[in-house]
Amino acid sequence: MKIIKYLSLLLFIFVPSLCLAQSQEREIVSEEHVKVWGRVTDDKSRQGSPMVELNPNDVTSINAITLEDLVKYVPSLIIRQRYIGDSNGTVGMRGSNMFQTPRTMVFVDGVPVHYHLQTRWSGAPRWSMVAPNEVGKIEVLYGPFSAEYSGNAMAGVINIETIIPQHQQFHAELSSFAQDFEAYGFSDTLPGYRGFVSYGNRWDDVSLYLSYNHLENKSQPQTFRLNSPLITPSTDAVPVRGAVLGRNEYGRQSVYFGDTGVEHTSSDYVKAKFGFTTGNWDSLLNVVYERREVDARAANNYLRDESGQSVWQGEVIQDGVAFEIQPSNFSMALSARESVILGGRLKGELESGWGVEFNASVFENLKDETREWAVNKDDPAFNNVSSLSAFDSLAWKTGEVKARKTWSLQNSTLHFVSGFTHNNYQLEIDLVSGGETKLEAAFTQLGWEGNAWSSTLGVRFERWRSVDGFFSDEEHADRQEHAISPKYSLTYTTEHAHYVRYSYAQAYRFPIVEELFQNQETARQQSIANLDLQAEFGRHHNLTLHHALEQGYMRINLFYETIDDAIDAQSKIIDNVSVRTFLPIDEVETSGIEWAFVQQNVFAFPLDIQANVTYAKSKIIANAGGDQSFVGKDFPRMPRWRANFLATYHIQEKWDIGGGIRYASNSYGDADNADSAHNVFGAMDDYTFVNLKTRYTIKPYLTVSAGIDNLTNSIAYVHHPWPGRTIFLETALNF
Repeated sequence: MKIIKYLSLLLFIFVPSLCLAQSQEREIVSEEHVKVWGRVTDDKSRQGSPMVELNPNDVTSINAITLEDLVKYVPSLIIRQRYIGDSNGTVGMRGSNMFQTPRTMVFVDGVPVHYHLQTRWSGAPRWSMVAPNEVGKIEVLYGPFSAEYSGNAMAGVINIETIIPQHQQFHAELSSFAQDFEAYGFSDTLPGYRGFVSYGNRWDDVSLYLSYNHLENKSQPQTFRLNSPLITPSTDAVPVRGAVLGRNEYGRQSVYFGDTGVEHTSSDYVKAKFGFTTGNWDSLLNVVYERREVDARAANNYLRDESGQSVWQGEVIQDGVAFEIQPSNFSMALSARESVILGGRLKGELESGWGVEFNASVFENLKDETREWAVNKDDPAFNNVSSLSAFDSLAWKTGEVKARKTWSLQNSTLHFVSGFTHNNYQLEIDLVSGGETKLEAAFTQLGWEGNAWSSTLGVRFERWRSVDGFFSDEEHADRQEHAISPKYSLTYTTEHAHYVRYSYAQAYRFPIVEELFQNQETARQQSIANLDLQAEFGRHHNLTLHHALEQGYMRINLFYETIDDAIDAQSKIIDNVSVRTFLPIDEVETSGIEWAFVQQNVFAFPLDIQANVTYAKSKIIANAGGDQSFVGKDFPRMPRWRANFLATYHIQEKWDIGGGIRYASNSYGDADNADSAHNVFGAMDDYTFVNLKTRYTIKPYLTVSAGIDNLTNSIAYVHHPWPGRTIFLETALNF
């Protein structure tokens, strides 16, 4: 493992230098030129934001089954994808960890798929509503440096544009994959598959795209059951075998005696997109329906008594070590959800030269419920008693209008954008708790571009409200807050397209409905809301040094940010129940440096390379109103080092081979950094994942590919285990 880490670091250090010395021009093998929904414009309103752009050629060597796979190699970004089809694939960017989901925004064709109704694992974007092969362009913006975005862009924004059909086309894919996983008392090979079909056509000014996606997968166990040894064992303890002695994330001796078993995930989505173009105007209607089920009723019990029978409760002893188990340790769950998104975009240009854009979306969770059994079906005490928890309402409505104008002056250009947005979020649980938040904003940004110097100045005014909150019979008082967020950037560009840019932004991230209103208790977890939460306030700085290369670039970003009243979801295990609440931390400071290198034609060969390394130090600076032991500690789930390397070699026009390396250093799960053990369930481990892929076009209409993720079968934990070695096979038909 250490050898792989050192080799990867050598690649990051030496390959770019050799590329600069030996890069020569070649004809690049590329995909058919694609067009995306809406007009692709040179959007100067975002020029103050650090940014990365991807097209289909950039992700050729990624084993992409779901949408989030495409951005796994982007600098300063991490996706917590515990298994293929995981509905909890959260995003961490720069100074925001993977559980601070309200700080990241994700749009597809202008429609929000970020999930700002909930946070932590429940707040993952709805990745499954877009297929990887639909994507024509991905734009990743870091930080809230554009006035167009709210404080929910503190971490960044992922803008995804999908492909417009230019003629009649039919596409079908069948992907199969299998994971080997072994840890504690579990060992198995876990298969899965994905089927996808789409039809697209264009008739003059009208475009139609229809698709259906089905995914099924069996995951590795997500939770391992453990307990601490008893100091004074009882003489009545039942002798058992099968338990695994080990440590927990705090380094204390523990006994592992079971796991939650294989989770069977099944998801379907149906999508329809209707486009219409007339003159200078484009319109798009996007409708997506998703159904998802997760069957977690296969918990494993490792313990057997002297007669070979499973032991489900009471005090037990193995090799002189006694511990206690409860029936609820082997509980079962079955969850199901159905949701629909309706999104529309109208974008065009007036005769006066003003560009206008309208965006609107409606999201509704038609069904979101979980049924839990506190006793396992194989336990003799099983009586089929279960509890059902359900969301009566999880919904949002968004609307936005923007206007743009460019003026050409004698030796410079002015770019202007202004607009208004309205967002409304609703949550209600079992008629017991709930409420709404509303956010209205007006923004304006002016950009000036001269021969060498350019600058942007923007401001965003926001009014946030929480209304109609309640818990049981108690009605909460409505709240209202206002905020003004300035933005600024200054850029110097040389005649060779090298540039230096400084950007500054302030941003306010207001509490979301889960943090304010979700009071919920189930058999396995309890959530306690906090009505008194204030907005997070961020001050963000970024200095970019960009060196342009022929067919590539090298870029360094120095970033620094401080967040006041950072909302942290803190959890404790009490009587086998995870109890969570939301508490503010007075100040969190993050400073870091990010290096990125992109180059085609490496060594005069048909070789394309992307490499990046990020060092970020995130510290808790003050916590006057809370636990003082947090001060000076690393903020949870923030690795100091992240690095990615991705390469594609075009053997011939029809055949590509490539692969990548993803690395992150270890971190902590708790704000007091007490969980310092590694390579155990519950830890925040470092990892190095080596991935390979090859793709071959047999006929213009037939493509096959094969790949491996986690080649070395490294077992590491992000509290839950990362996937083990996974093999991929895929066949695609295009007509």
